[in-house]
Formats: sequence, structure tokens, C-alpha cells
Amino acid sequence: MRRRILFVLLPSLGLLACSAPEPSPYAAQALPDEATFGPVAQMLDVRCGSLGCHGAVGRNLRLYGSAGLRLSPSDRPLAPPHPCNTQDEDAQDYMSVVDLECIVRCGSLFAGCGEL
Repeated sequence: MRRRILFVLLPSLGLLACSAPEPSPYAAQALPDEATFGPVAQMLDVRCGSLGCHGAVGRNLRLYGSAGLRLSPSDRPLAPPHPCNTQDEDAQDYMSVVDLECIVRCGSLFAGCGEL
């Protein structure tokens, strides 16, 4: 008798312990703060922004900075007068990251991304 009760009770408890999945696979997240994105952009540029990676023109997530693709045609990688990322490059990197998040969440840049 005890075995029957345990045989029925344990699987029932297991089913009750499971929770239903969220209605959307993407949880609402706040966008990163553009004012404090500079150090993140510097790190992304050094680690991922080489010309063979995300510093390439054909990438969806395109990174500009001193270690690879420069935003201004007059700037050269790791050369004066701008051996570090410029503010314009940091702003462009921010937009690239935010736009990529929009593409991932919405399917395209034009499919309801104003709701982020």
C-alpha cells in the first residue's frame, strides 16, 4: 500500500514542481547606458574589433576603434593623433550593439523596435 502511494505521489509532486515557461523567450531588459559605454567600447575594440573579426565592414556587429576599422578615413589604426577610440567611434559602437540587440529581439530593425 505504501509503495502505491509513493508511486503515485512522487511523480505528482515532480509535476507540480515544474513551472510554466515564460510567454516570450526574451525577457525585457534595459539598454546599456550610452554615457558609460566608453570603457565597454574600448574593451570590445581591443578584444573583438580587429579587421579579421568585428572590425570588418561586412559584419552585422561592426566595431570601430583604434585597433581595427576606424570611423574617420583620416584616422589610422593605433596611430596618432587618435591612438585611442574617438567619442564618435564609441557612439557608433554603442549603436551597433543596440541595433544588433534590436535585430535579435525583433527580427529586423523595422519590426517594432521602438518598444525596447
